[in-house]
Amino acid sequence: MQKPEKKLQGTVITLQSDELSVKVNHKTIALTQQEYLLLETLATNPGEIFSRDRLMLLAWHSCPLETRTIDMHVARLRKKLGKETVKTIRGEGYCLREAACAIS
Repeated sequence: MQKPEKKLQGTVITLQSDELSVKVNHKTIALTQQEYLLLETLATNPGEIFSRDRLMLLAWHSCPLETRTIDMHVARLRKKLGKETVKTIRGEGYCLREAACAIS
């Protein structure tokens, strides 16, 4: 059974789980499995702040070892999807910007 596509509006981002890719304004962008899972986790609750440890656990089902790993993957997502897509909340974690990411 195929998962339904999740559309993030504003910057129109569509997650495509079967291909581990996203469409940004109709342009397909390939993601690594880790990038895809991270974005999918953030997209479950746009605007909600996820700590690095929580992202590692929810996205990758892994115990936090090196928290900079999340930072590096977020940086790669920003490079691929745009700097404004993932917001840093200093001292707390990351969230997907609500204006660009309401799931429909």
